Amino acid sequence: MATGGVLLYWEAAAGPGWYLGLASLAPAWLWVLLGLIDRVPIDGSDAPLPPPVILSSTVVLLGVILTDVLNRRLPRWGFNLGPKFSYVLGVMALVPGWFIALWAIA
Repeated sequence: MATGGVLLYWEAAAGPGWYLGLASLAPAWLWVLLGLIDRVPIDGSDAPLPPPVILSSTVVLLGVILTDVLNRRLPRWGFNLGPKFSYVLGVMALVPGWFIALWAIA
């Protein structure tokens, strides 16, 4: 919510909005992901991470890469990106992975 407030007063290019969008949802996704990792038994063995942790991390990584490409390429293709649209792109990079982690922890 604070990053949305900062975005309203930021009169810069479209790029910083994307970073603010990532920063707004990253702590929530990380908190849920750490809750999933906490379920791994600690008995000294080399236990692999649970599949939802790997899937959520992969989806978030792909989301960050794809939205970064969109954030950089859309202005070159003639689309005028405002800071609000870039903010939404940054949030949407993490939403699918966050939902996967929430579904797995429930």
